[in-house]
Amino acid sequence: MGITATAQVLLRWPQTADVPAGGYYEVFGDGGDGSVDYDSPINPTPIDAWPDRACMDGYGYGGGGYGRGRYGAAEAQLTHVTESVADGRQQFAVVPYDAADNPAAGNLEAAVMVRGVPDPPTRLSAAAYAAGVLSLNFKLSADDDAA
Repeated sequence: MGITATAQVLLRWPQTADVPAGGYYEVFGDGGDGSVDYDSPINPTPIDAWPDRACMDGYGYGGGGYGRGRYGAAEAQLTHVTESVADGRQQFAVVPYDAADNPAAGNLEAAVMVRGVPDPPTRLSAAAYAAGVLSLNFKLSADDDAA
């Protein structure tokens, strides 16, 4: 048995009334090469702009809770978690589309520095046990800066 670590990125953006009912988002990445590939989305399926169907009629005053519907849309968030990505600088773009598959205004771009999980520590041993607390001794791995 071993420890497997992957570096994934959580992207979060505001749900906005600028993307109409039936609209969706696609997420694009650069694969670490610095140039976003807008031809191949990295999300497996389009991300519904209104997954909760709140206020899709174009009216509404919060849709049953602040942060939903047209009035409070700035409080609602949409998310996507990437597949495992390589360490280093990764650039992403989130592009809105209308129901007719036309790109809408409001592309969002973000660059992140991905730093993978360090190797597990070595020489792990129990140092003491008292009152239900186990203390451990270990040596940090060479790629762990103890941050």
